[in-house]
Amino acid sequence: MKTSQILISLLLLALSLGGCEVKVQQLRLNDPRLPIEARRWLADSEDEVVIAKVGVNTAKLELTLLENYREILSTKGLFSGSKSSEASKLLQKYANERVALQKHNLLFAQKNLDLAKAKLTQARAETAIRYDVTVYEMQPIVAAVEVQRTLLIKAKKETENQRIKVETLATKLWTAYAKYVKIGGSTNTFWADVSMRTIRKD
Repeated sequence: MKTSQILISLLLLALSLGGCEVKVQQLRLNDPRLPIEARRWLADSEDEVVIAKVGVNTAKLELTLLENYREILSTKGLFSGSKSSEASKLLQKYANERVALQKHNLLFAQKNLDLAKAKLTQARAETAIRYDVTVYEMQPIVAAVEVQRTLLIKAKKETENQRIKVETLATKLWTAYAKYVKIGGSTNTFWADVSMRTIRKD
């Protein structure tokens, strides 16, 4: 078992030993019991969750666009003629790897959201304790944050590994594309349709 997997298992065990998930009550930002510094800290923590949610939604949209583009390639292609065999195969493989990369990006965004939520829970619990609003058992709350942080780091590493694969394949693709152009292959359709951000599914 890899070190990161062992660490995650140990953190999950620590979390389970700390008891059931602690339910932390939401604190109002205008709560008169809280000083302005505490309200700002809570507001910043809530903003992090909102930003993380936007990141997830953006990653989902990007994945949809890439999947649609890959489907277009599989049904219509972009290169034509027998000269395009190598370039066409590499382009299809490149599209597949881009989809795989975006799935990793989406997972990373989701883990980032999970961490932001866990940190917000911790901020609320610590604020409630500090200003005598209520008392929580902090051990499982802190452990939950560490679990999510470890999972985020793991997702980031996997994303970067996939990014390297995509970049390596991109170099091979453009080499094949240069050969295709050199032997007289048509590029009109390619440059008209290659944008993965603008293509929509028919």
